[in-house]
Amino acid sequence: MKEHQTNQINSREIILSNLRKAGKRAWEERWSEVVPEGNVFDIVSDRPANFKKELEGLGGEVFLENDEAQAWKRLKELEQKRGWKKFLIADEELKKKCLKYDLPVSDFEAGEEDEDMSVGLTGCEALIAFSGSVMVSSASSGRKINIFPSIQVVIASKDLLVDYIQDGFERIEEKYGHRPSQISLISGPSRTADIEKTLVMGAHGPRELIIIIY
Repeated sequence: MKEHQTNQINSREIILSNLRKAGKRAWEERWSEVVPEGNVFDIVSDRPANFKKELEGLGGEVFLENDEAQAWKRLKELEQKRGWKKFLIADEELKKKCLKYDLPVSDFEAGEEDEDMSVGLTGCEALIAFSGSVMVSSASSGRKINIFPSIQVVIASKDLLVDYIQDGFERIEEKYGHRPSQISLISGPSRTADIEKTLVMGAHGPRELIIIIY
Protein backbone atom coordinates (compact mmCIF):
# COMPACT_ATOMS: atom_id res chain seq x y z
CA MET A 1 0.00 0.00 0.00
CA LYS A 2 2.77 2.42 0.97
CA GLU A 3 4.72 1.54 -2.19
CA HIS A 4 1.63 2.24 -4.32
CA GLN A 5 1.18 5.69 -2.75
CA THR A 6 4.87 6.45 -3.29
CA ASN A 7 4.58 5.56 -6.98
CA GLN A 8 1.53 7.84 -7.33
CA ILE A 9 3.39 10.75 -5.74
CA ASN A 10 6.45 10.16 -7.95
CA SER A 11 4.28 10.06 -11.09
CA ARG A 12 2.54 13.28 -10.14
CA GLU A 13 5.84 15.03 -9.50
CA ILE A 14 7.20 13.92 -12.88
CA ILE A 15 4.10 15.32 -14.67
CA LEU A 16 4.25 18.63 -12.76
CA SER A 17 7.99 18.93 -13.40
CA ASN A 18 7.48 18.47 -17.15
CA LEU A 19 4.73 21.09 -17.16
CA ARG A 20 6.97 23.59 -15.36
CA LYS A 21 9.79 23.02 -17.83
CA ALA A 22 7.49 23.48 -20.82
CA GLY A 23 6.98 27.17 -20.13
CA LYS A 24 4.37 29.23 -21.89
CA ARG A 25 3.00 28.07 -25.22
CA ALA A 26 2.72 30.43 -28.15
CA TRP A 27 -1.07 30.80 -27.93
CA GLU A 28 -0.83 31.71 -24.23
CA GLU A 29 1.52 34.58 -24.98
CA ARG A 30 -1.00 35.99 -27.47
CA TRP A 31 -3.95 35.49 -25.11
CA SER A 32 -5.47 38.80 -24.07
CA GLU A 33 -5.96 39.58 -20.39
CA VAL A 34 -9.01 41.65 -21.26
CA VAL A 35 -12.37 40.08 -22.17
CA PRO A 36 -13.40 41.49 -25.59
CA GLU A 37 -16.72 43.31 -25.86
CA GLY A 38 -19.53 42.23 -28.13
CA ASN A 39 -20.89 38.80 -29.09
CA VAL A 40 -18.66 35.77 -28.78
CA PHE A 41 -20.65 33.90 -31.43
CA ASP A 42 -22.00 35.07 -34.77
CA ILE A 43 -25.38 36.77 -34.85
CA VAL A 44 -28.20 34.45 -35.95
CA SER A 45 -29.82 36.31 -38.84
CA ASP A 46 -32.58 33.77 -39.63
CA ARG A 47 -33.58 31.81 -36.54
CA PRO A 48 -35.99 29.29 -38.12
CA ALA A 49 -33.65 28.48 -41.02
CA ASN A 50 -30.57 28.21 -38.80
CA PHE A 51 -32.38 26.00 -36.27
CA LYS A 52 -33.54 23.69 -39.06
CA LYS A 53 -30.05 23.47 -40.59
CA GLU A 54 -28.35 22.72 -37.28
CA LEU A 55 -30.84 20.17 -35.96
CA GLU A 56 -31.15 18.29 -39.24
CA GLY A 57 -27.37 18.17 -39.35
CA LEU A 58 -27.60 16.26 -36.07
CA GLY A 59 -30.15 13.78 -37.42
CA GLY A 60 -33.39 15.46 -36.38
CA GLU A 61 -36.28 16.47 -38.62
CA VAL A 62 -37.77 19.98 -38.72
CA PHE A 63 -40.98 21.24 -40.34
CA LEU A 64 -41.54 24.99 -40.65
CA GLU A 65 -45.24 25.81 -41.00
CA ASN A 66 -47.04 29.10 -41.64
CA ASP A 67 -49.45 28.92 -38.70
CA GLU A 68 -50.75 26.72 -35.89
CA ALA A 69 -53.46 25.09 -38.01
CA GLN A 70 -50.87 24.05 -40.60
CA ALA A 71 -48.64 22.68 -37.85
CA TRP A 72 -51.37 20.40 -36.53
CA LYS A 73 -52.30 19.40 -40.07
CA ARG A 74 -48.65 18.37 -40.56
CA LEU A 75 -48.82 16.30 -37.38
CA LYS A 76 -51.99 14.58 -38.63
CA GLU A 77 -50.27 13.78 -41.94
CA LEU A 78 -47.29 12.29 -40.12
CA GLU A 79 -49.56 10.21 -37.90
CA GLN A 80 -51.34 8.72 -40.91
CA LYS A 81 -48.22 8.27 -43.03
CA ARG A 82 -46.12 6.72 -40.28
CA GLY A 83 -48.88 4.61 -38.76
CA TRP A 84 -48.51 6.01 -35.26
CA LYS A 85 -51.06 4.45 -32.92
CA LYS A 86 -51.19 7.11 -30.23
CA PHE A 87 -49.52 10.13 -28.72
CA LEU A 88 -48.21 9.97 -25.17
CA ILE A 89 -48.89 13.37 -23.62
CA ALA A 90 -48.41 14.90 -20.18
CA ASP A 91 -49.56 18.45 -21.03
CA GLU A 92 -53.30 19.09 -20.72
CA GLU A 93 -53.37 21.82 -23.40
CA LEU A 94 -51.70 19.51 -25.93
CA LYS A 95 -54.26 16.81 -25.11
CA LYS A 96 -57.09 19.22 -25.93
CA LYS A 97 -55.44 20.17 -29.22
CA CYS A 98 -55.01 16.50 -30.16
CA LEU A 99 -58.67 15.79 -29.48
CA LYS A 100 -59.61 18.84 -31.56
CA TYR A 101 -57.64 17.50 -34.53
CA ASP A 102 -58.81 13.89 -34.02
CA LEU A 103 -55.41 12.56 -32.97
CA PRO A 104 -55.24 9.45 -30.72
CA VAL A 105 -54.10 10.30 -27.18
CA SER A 106 -52.81 8.24 -24.28
CA ASP A 107 -52.35 9.67 -20.79
CA PHE A 108 -48.64 9.38 -20.12
CA GLU A 109 -48.91 10.24 -16.43
CA ALA A 110 -51.55 7.56 -15.89
CA GLY A 111 -49.02 4.86 -16.72
CA GLU A 112 -50.42 3.93 -20.12
CA GLU A 113 -46.97 3.95 -21.73
CA ASP A 114 -46.50 1.56 -24.60
CA GLU A 115 -43.43 1.58 -26.86
CA ASP A 116 -45.31 -0.05 -29.75
CA MET A 117 -45.62 2.79 -32.29
CA SER A 118 -46.23 5.33 -29.53
CA VAL A 119 -44.99 8.87 -29.91
CA GLY A 120 -44.18 11.34 -27.16
CA LEU A 121 -45.70 14.75 -27.93
CA THR A 122 -44.44 17.76 -25.99
CA GLY A 123 -43.93 21.47 -26.11
CA CYS A 124 -40.69 23.09 -24.98
CA GLU A 125 -39.30 26.08 -23.12
CA ALA A 126 -37.18 27.41 -25.99
CA LEU A 127 -35.64 26.51 -29.34
CA ILE A 128 -31.97 27.44 -29.54
CA ALA A 129 -31.36 28.63 -33.11
CA PHE A 130 -27.56 28.75 -32.92
CA SER A 131 -27.12 25.07 -32.00
CA GLY A 132 -30.39 23.53 -33.15
CA SER A 133 -31.24 22.45 -29.60
CA VAL A 134 -34.58 22.05 -27.86
CA MET A 135 -34.68 23.31 -24.26
CA VAL A 136 -37.13 21.49 -21.97
CA SER A 137 -37.67 21.55 -18.22
CA SER A 138 -39.27 19.47 -15.50
CA ALA A 139 -41.77 22.30 -14.95
CA SER A 140 -43.28 22.10 -18.43
CA SER A 141 -43.07 18.46 -19.50
CA GLY A 142 -41.86 16.51 -16.47
CA ARG A 143 -38.76 14.32 -16.47
CA LYS A 144 -39.79 11.09 -18.16
CA ILE A 145 -41.68 11.90 -21.34
CA ASN A 146 -38.60 13.34 -23.08
CA ILE A 147 -36.74 10.04 -22.57
CA PHE A 148 -39.16 7.11 -22.62
CA PRO A 149 -40.87 7.13 -26.07
CA SER A 150 -38.82 5.92 -29.02
CA ILE A 151 -40.11 8.85 -31.09
CA GLN A 152 -40.45 12.39 -29.78
CA VAL A 153 -42.37 15.17 -31.50
CA VAL A 154 -42.09 18.75 -30.29
CA ILE A 155 -44.62 21.29 -31.49
CA ALA A 156 -43.81 24.93 -30.78
CA SER A 157 -44.38 28.47 -32.01
CA LYS A 158 -41.72 30.65 -33.62
CA ASP A 159 -41.94 32.90 -30.54
CA LEU A 160 -39.90 30.27 -28.67
CA LEU A 161 -36.95 30.60 -31.05
CA VAL A 162 -34.01 32.37 -29.38
CA ASP A 163 -30.42 32.88 -30.47
CA TYR A 164 -28.37 31.24 -27.69
CA ILE A 165 -28.65 28.98 -24.64
CA GLN A 166 -28.40 31.94 -22.26
CA ASP A 167 -31.47 33.45 -23.93
CA GLY A 168 -33.33 30.23 -23.19
CA PHE A 169 -32.38 30.37 -19.50
CA GLU A 170 -33.55 33.97 -19.32
CA ARG A 171 -36.88 33.04 -20.91
CA ILE A 172 -37.37 30.27 -18.33
CA GLU A 173 -36.55 32.57 -15.42
CA GLU A 174 -39.01 35.17 -16.71
CA LYS A 175 -41.72 32.51 -17.05
CA TYR A 176 -41.34 30.81 -13.65
CA GLY A 177 -39.45 33.37 -11.56
CA HIS A 178 -36.75 30.76 -10.96
CA ARG A 179 -34.98 27.88 -12.68
CA PRO A 180 -36.82 24.53 -12.44
CA SER A 181 -35.02 21.60 -10.83
CA GLN A 182 -34.18 20.10 -14.22
CA ILE A 183 -33.43 21.87 -17.50
CA SER A 184 -32.28 19.78 -20.47
CA LEU A 185 -31.05 20.44 -23.98
CA ILE A 186 -32.04 17.98 -26.70
CA SER A 187 -29.79 18.17 -29.75
CA GLY A 188 -30.94 15.49 -32.17
CA PRO A 189 -31.93 11.85 -31.57
CA SER A 190 -30.27 9.97 -28.71
CA ARG A 191 -27.14 8.15 -29.85
CA THR A 192 -23.98 6.49 -28.57
CA ALA A 193 -20.95 4.71 -30.01
CA ASP A 194 -19.44 3.61 -26.71
CA ILE A 195 -19.48 -0.10 -27.53
CA GLU A 196 -16.95 -1.06 -30.21
CA LYS A 197 -17.47 2.36 -31.87
CA THR A 198 -20.75 1.15 -33.35
CA LEU A 199 -23.35 3.91 -33.62
CA VAL A 200 -26.57 3.02 -31.83
CA MET A 201 -29.62 5.28 -32.15
CA GLY A 202 -32.08 5.61 -29.30
CA ALA A 203 -29.64 4.44 -26.65
CA HIS A 204 -30.63 6.82 -23.84
CA GLY A 205 -33.76 8.43 -25.26
CA PRO A 206 -35.79 8.77 -28.48
CA ARG A 207 -34.23 7.39 -31.66
CA GLU A 208 -36.20 9.95 -33.69
CA LEU A 209 -36.71 13.64 -32.98
CA ILE A 210 -39.23 15.68 -34.99
CA ILE A 211 -39.84 19.40 -34.45
CA ILE A 212 -42.85 21.21 -35.91
CA ILE A 213 -42.57 25.01 -35.73
CA TYR A 214 -45.37 27.39 -36.61
